[in-house]
Amino acid sequence: MKRNVLTLRKGPQFISMLIASVFVSALLALTIVLPIHANNIQVGTPTLTGQNTTDNYTYVQFDLSWDNSWRFYFSSAPYNLDAAWVFVKYKKTGGD
Repeated sequence: MKRNVLTLRKGPQFISMLIASVFVSALLALTIVLPIHANNIQVGTPTLTGQNTTDNYTYVQFDLSWDNSWRFYFSSAPYNLDAAWVFVKYKKTGGD
């Protein structure tokens, strides 16, 4: 009777795959156990920094901050950074 035996080769590729799988598992476990919630978004005083009447646009500048922000830098791009969507509404003076 012949038995099939699985042999694991413990070379550099195996070690790399093992480290990667442990890292991904730990990261997944942390996101489940420790949820990350950015909150308390604050927008500073907006200022109009430039206006182009030919192409009909104006630049708006302001400071933006929030609590519990996170950054995760790899050794090369792409990097994981949290972000916020910002929409600017305006109304012309004397307009509808």
